[in-house]
Amino acid sequence: MIYFNQIKDTRYLIQLNLNENLSFEIKITILFKYFNLGKNKIPFVIDDKNLKSIMINGNKQSIFPTKSSDFLLATKSLNNGSDNIIDFTYLGILESESLILSNSFKNLNVKFLKDNFIKLQLPYFNYYTSNFKYRFIATIPMMCKLFYKDNPFDRILHNDKRILCYESKSRSLRKKLNFIIKPLPKKKRECINDLEPLTMFLKKQFALIKMLRKDYISCSKIILVQITITTFRGDTINDVS
Repeated sequence: MIYFNQIKDTRYLIQLNLNENLSFEIKITILFKYFNLGKNKIPFVIDDKNLKSIMINGNKQSIFPTKSSDFLLATKSLNNGSDNIIDFTYLGILESESLILSNSFKNLNVKFLKDNFIKLQLPYFNYYTSNFKYRFIATIPMMCKLFYKDNPFDRILHNDKRILCYESKSRSLRKKLNFIIKPLPKKKRECINDLEPLTMFLKKQFALIKMLRKDYISCSKIILVQITITTFRGDTINDVS
């Protein structure tokens, strides 16, 4: 356990970039002040799923946590009485699942996701202190939707992607962060794959024209304009006039 006020003024910057092929990159930067109270190591809980790199004050770490266990952070690598920065990079790809970023270690029951999601636990200290802030910037394609209980303080549309910006309104450490990014189902494109429905449609139109010509417009001229309909069957595209 970390001593009271050994870690202070913790600030999170979470940056998510999700591409149209559902590959993602998450960069998490934690800024905090450290005060040496005699401990040589500090336990730090890290989710190792999709974790690619850890940097502490600009120095890349070669030792990674396993199975979301405590990562013992050596205090000699920290700046005493000053600011410190830890950077995390996560890489992965979604297979139609949703992505949840959370600071809660409890299992989430999100009914509309139907257990089809990947949950990444935000890294955190096991400490008792105050002054906690976060900022979350999500860059997602138009085919995805982000769910969070608070509204973003800024929205930007850039290169067919939405950039949504959130930040904390409360400094309580107990504030739950659950960001949910859900890919929307793709709309099915309708096309004529069989010539039989097309043939029936053209026959009906021709019969209607003959009926109109005979019963209603015998003294008028009917001008027929040739049209071309493109059909798609397998990998073959055909033009039918």
